[in-house]
Amino acid sequence: MTQRPRFIVVYDLSAAGPAEIVAGLEGLGDVTFAVNPSSITAPLVPLLRDLADVVMLDEPGTLKRLQAVHPSGIMTFSDRMVFKTASLASELGLSCHTPTSAELLTSKYGQRRRLYENGVGSVRSRLLDNPSQWQDVVNYIGLPAVLKPVRGEGSRNTYKIEDVETGRKLVEEALDEGSSASTQEAALVLETFIEGKDCRPFADYVSVESIVSHGVVSHLGVTGKFPQPPPFREVGQFWPALLSEDDKKSVLDLTQRAIEALNVRTGVLHTEIKLSEHGPEVIEVNGRLGGMIDKLCLTATGINLIEIQGRLALGEHIELPELAHSGVTFQHCTLTPTQPFRLDEIHGAAKIRRTPGITAYRTRLPPGSELEGSVATRYLDYLCGTAADHDAMMTFLDDVLNELSFSFTFPSGSVKTSALALSGR
Repeated sequence: MTQRPRFIVVYDLSAAGPAEIVAGLEGLGDVTFAVNPSSITAPLVPLLRDLADVVMLDEPGTLKRLQAVHPSGIMTFSDRMVFKTASLASELGLSCHTPTSAELLTSKYGQRRRLYENGVGSVRSRLLDNPSQWQDVVNYIGLPAVLKPVRGEGSRNTYKIEDVETGRKLVEEALDEGSSASTQEAALVLETFIEGKDCRPFADYVSVESIVSHGVVSHLGVTGKFPQPPPFREVGQFWPALLSEDDKKSVLDLTQRAIEALNVRTGVLHTEIKLSEHGPEVIEVNGRLGGMIDKLCLTATGINLIEIQGRLALGEHIELPELAHSGVTFQHCTLTPTQPFRLDEIHGAAKIRRTPGITAYRTRLPPGSELEGSVATRYLDYLCGTAADHDAMMTFLDDVLNELSFSFTFPSGSVKTSALALSGR
């Protein structure tokens, strides 16, 4: 009997759920989760063990244990694990990002510098690892600017800086060794703020979903976004984006040049592009599947990007055209409040699930959950649906989000708020 291929999936905070990963790879082979111990993964380990074999990355002899399963492919769906996965792939002789490319894909400063040096965009950036550098750095970049961690995901500790003193205070707090775990950073990047053009009722940025196989890039589609509540919090996306043919071509051409500048040879990529009056600019190239893009793509096109990533990991040569679709498929997630809160009750969820046009709705936090304040992108729920066109999608979403509400207890008292209000609309 021929042994099935085995995939190592390096796991931490993930753009795809563990059940979806195993299901997406089922037709190709079996899975071993190589789990990075963290506050995110600790409560998930029992579920991961129910779904597949598990190797903890902090255990002695991890590399030998991974070699012993005779893996045929390796991948990750976690931004923070892209470099670790590339390093393991190099040691195991498997197809993946090279460590050099992985470093560029995960270091916001390294990536921006490489793109700027290769003429991909006009955004300048500087590194800060000491508050004393702030004045020199802000003098060089100018204001407004964007301050962000050199490594991070989910818009964590990312701010638009419009005055020198506010920026100074944020830098001092983030680089203070005595700061809380949610605000402390090893290093920060300050970069030119890209002024977006007016794209209302949609956001002024899109993402491009691409695959790279043996150095050949295929762009599968351009994903539209809903406007972000400040500072940079994502609430959802839809396929396809609503762009003119000229804008779409400019976006895809820029994405192609960015991928080539970073010398990516294999894998699934998620590239965020800002739409400005002067043309598109790269926000960042992510060396993994975009958050929830697997579900969006599967609903919109019937194509499973997790399976595609598995085939790439096995070394298969894949070239794909832009994926066909009809109508508009959308995802929307209700943001958590930015101040500390307890979630007391969810109103309207049962009705939402019965609404025609909604293909999925689930809550992400159960009543009784308590979270500290944060400007990171964190969600109360997940909603997916379809509409005939973009106008119909917006009308439908407004109606649905008005029907859905949440009761919270804040330090100042209790409040009931609609999903529409929490989305900043």
